[in-house]
Amino acid sequence: MYITIGVFLRKRAECDAWCSRRVWDHSTMLSSCSNSAQAQALMSEMQRVGVQPNLVTYNTLIQKHNRDGQAELAQQVLEEMIANGVAPDVVTYSSIIDGLTRNQKHRSAFCCLHAMPNQELTCRKLIPARQLG
Repeated sequence: MYITIGVFLRKRAECDAWCSRRVWDHSTMLSSCSNSAQAQALMSEMQRVGVQPNLVTYNTLIQKHNRDGQAELAQQVLEEMIANGVAPDVVTYSSIIDGLTRNQKHRSAFCCLHAMPNQELTCRKLIPARQLG
């Protein structure tokens, strides 16, 4: 059986749309988790069934960890994100910096700020940390 290039491209587009929807569905479910442990479990399940997290998925998980006071886990998610080829954006770095400053880790927040590829981010929470010397 032969398939025309047009049919192939349509089927591929359908598959891409389905996979994309699966990522969107999982990201939506992730945002509705009540705590970071649930969100992390859902992320693991998502990856187990072959759904690759995207920028929104990673940012949501980082925010969940920060909300639960787990800045270190949020940083681990950032490292995993980069290792998996997903480029962090300003939202990602803002979330990491927010989590670090909430946990009084101002020096680490400054390091994160300086590690950003483009330093267009301004963060009012970092201003008091300048007094650390």
